[in-house]
Amino acid sequence: MKQQSHKKSYHPPKVGMRIIKTALAVLVTLLIIDFLLGRLILGRDWAGSLNITIFAIISTVITMQSSVKETVKAARERIIGTLIGVVIGLAFLALAVLMFDTTPETVAVLVFYALLTIGTLLVIYLCKVIKFAIVSSLCVVVFISVMYAVNSNTPLVDAIWRVLGTIVGAIIAIVINAVVFPPKINEENIMSDTYAYKFEDNLYLNITNRCSNDCTFCVRQGGSFGGQSLWLKTEPTTAQVIEAIKTFDPDSYNQIVFCGYGESTYRMDCMVEVGKWIKDNLGKTVRLNTNGLGNLINGRDILPELKGAVDSISVSLNQYNASKYEEVSKSVYGESAFDEVLDFAKKSKDAGFDTQMSIVACIPKEDIAECYIVCDKLGMPLRVRGQM
Repeated sequence: MKQQSHKKSYHPPKVGMRIIKTALAVLVTLLIIDFLLGRLILGRDWAGSLNITIFAIISTVITMQSSVKETVKAARERIIGTLIGVVIGLAFLALAVLMFDTTPETVAVLVFYALLTIGTLLVIYLCKVIKFAIVSSLCVVVFISVMYAVNSNTPLVDAIWRVLGTIVGAIIAIVINAVVFPPKINEENIMSDTYAYKFEDNLYLNITNRCSNDCTFCVRQGGSFGGQSLWLKTEPTTAQVIEAIKTFDPDSYNQIVFCGYGESTYRMDCMVEVGKWIKDNLGKTVRLNTNGLGNLINGRDILPELKGAVDSISVSLNQYNASKYEEVSKSVYGESAFDEVLDFAKKSKDAGFDTQMSIVACIPKEDIAECYIVCDKLGMPLRVRGQM
């Protein structure tokens, strides 16, 4: 007798509040900047209307996050990144304009390319120096866009519109997130200063609440974990994390794990410094639980920096293909994040880290079976875990 084949039913993802709020913020931006200010007050011929509207919409979409606090952080990063790119861009643009005015066009074009390259290096390096590497990619994009205004008659005005649009868009995103169905604040998710906490036989470090994903199964969606809040008032310094570790008896836990209500690779400097302190002073095994997007987040290969600070890495696979991954992970990088996760895990293994992948037990059994197949092809162990 032939077995009856069962087609997997498709369940479209729910339209979450973040999507609704983002769309609403775009509408509010259009109404305020383009319609009210650009058309009714200043008139249709207002030169800055299009520029400031576009920049405001981009800022609104990128800034909107799953919580008000994360939206404020994203707004701060967006504004600072734009300012850095604009300031350096204008300085290099002045040099480019001078070259086009005083040298043959072919020479000027080659010099312009050189200025773009040097400026890009400077922007990325500056972001690293001020410990703001997370916005380096944004800074470079802004820098290059300012530089390509070399033929504009009003480059300074264009730059001002970009900055103003970014600020306005960020403010609109914050207001919409705070006013329209704001995230519930109750006794369980009040902000705290919990930088270290015990779970089962390990000590966990909670060094950031920032995350590039908004996973549907994540424990932070519920507000608290194990009866304690892991929402941070402020991100801790290296010294504060070390002091938090010292409050626990080293004999009371097996290993130390970087894992909290955020993606620890957002805090590379802090994590590396703390990890090396642990190795030097406690001799404990250090594990990083990560979503595998650290290279995208930081705009570079972070694995060499983790040497000597981390022993093992657990990468969250979440699902077995890109579309399934996006359904549950809701990454800011979209479906492309899935391939990055696989690539990071392979590079981690090749770099000598004790690497495994993990999934949560709440996904369908048939999906778990497919995840095992993915990991087998990678030669990687897979751990089915709880939501932590």
